[in-house]
Amino acid sequence: MSLKTRCPACDTVFKIVPDQLKVSQGWVRCGRCAEVFDAAAHAATTAEATDKTDPWQQARVPEVGLPSENVQITPDNIAPQAINTPTNVTFTPHPDKTETDLSFVRVAKNKAFWLKRNVITSLRAACVALAGLLFFQVVFSQRNHLAAANPAIKTSFESLCQAIGCKIEPFKNIDAFKIDSSSFQKAQTTAGEPASAQVFALKLTLKNSSDIPVAMPAVELTLTEAGDKPVLRRVLLAKDFGFNSTALAANGDWTGEMKLAVTSNPDMPPVSGYRVFLFYP
Repeated sequence: MSLKTRCPACDTVFKIVPDQLKVSQGWVRCGRCAEVFDAAAHAATTAEATDKTDPWQQARVPEVGLPSENVQITPDNIAPQAINTPTNVTFTPHPDKTETDLSFVRVAKNKAFWLKRNVITSLRAACVALAGLLFFQVVFSQRNHLAAANPAIKTSFESLCQAIGCKIEPFKNIDAFKIDSSSFQKAQTTAGEPASAQVFALKLTLKNSSDIPVAMPAVELTLTEAGDKPVLRRVLLAKDFGFNSTALAANGDWTGEMKLAVTSNPDMPPVSGYRVFLFYP
């Protein structure tokens, strides 16, 4: 009994014997284009087999009988008789190297697996899921910037953060700030301050050059001696200057002033300069 299958590459229909399929577990190679495919998965219908059957005839193995007893064996016919005499020898394949381990069969099986409809659908679903996860990660990491740039969605972001355990904070962008002016001068000592203390007044004017509100930074004040070496360093927050908000408005500016009392001691050189530096704690 023979079956008919159709090559998916060149559309040729040809005959196959079921015993041939046992060798490679149903995988065959097309005689026209050398495409390797699953014969059962591409079985030809009756109409296709009638219209497109390969005209090539299958080769037949001649049946050669045993030599007759009356045949006289001579040196001239020993070789033909030996060659044409069938034997009952059975070849057993090596258990570690079966016929199903052929490389072209493995390649064809791998190709057919990735072309299955359910595999393609699963891969598409996985790509969509990964794209959604990536989008969520970007939104989550940029939530403060998005909320500052789009105040209309800030409420929705806050509700989402309550569900997943995060919070919306003022957007931080230290590059958006510029120190327009600063001054550090001696001031008069007020009542209650030690007589040995030196009082200085620090005044700062900051400008937000961004188009969205930005979180106010902290100020690092460094007092220096005559050789520009640091003597004292202190971190000042916006609330220390009397700024009650957490963010400076878009393209806004702010001026703050505060007094600092520096208690002098014999080991400390006199203060002759200062430096200010903006940063986020």
